[in-house]
Amino acid sequence: MRSEQLISKKTLVMSVVFHLLVAFSFSIAWPFIASPPTTAQPLVIVNMVDRVPETNLDAAKSKAPKASDVEQEATKKRPPPPPPPPKPAPKVKPPEKPVKAPVPDAEILPDKQVKPPKAKPVSAPAARPVPPKLAEPPKQRPQQPR
Repeated sequence: MRSEQLISKKTLVMSVVFHLLVAFSFSIAWPFIASPPTTAQPLVIVNMVDRVPETNLDAAKSKAPKASDVEQEATKKRPPPPPPPPKPAPKVKPPEKPVKAPVPDAEILPDKQVKPPKAKPVSAPAARPVPPKLAEPPKQRPQQPR
């Protein structure tokens, strides 16, 4: 009887500890479960600059040509490359000599002599199989009055 009380106390303590652990884990996790999901990336707002700060140099006063202007003039003066030459036309074979029409009275012989097929021997028709004999049903016993 002593061991039964010890076992029941031990299981009771284990059950209480387990329930406390479950309640504690839910109390920690509940705010994370209940809150809405956070966005993966925050929005970034960028202001575009429309003006370039003015400088004290004037482009019209400078006498040296810009490198980009020199390149544009060179490409304008240069003619485009000529297109590649066309591919040569494929050679056409001359037509073969026309075949003369056969004379209507001519006999046409085959190239190979074909042997006539051999006749297969005819066998007598097979007799129908005899069905197996059925077993006789068991005889019934006469019933005895009760």
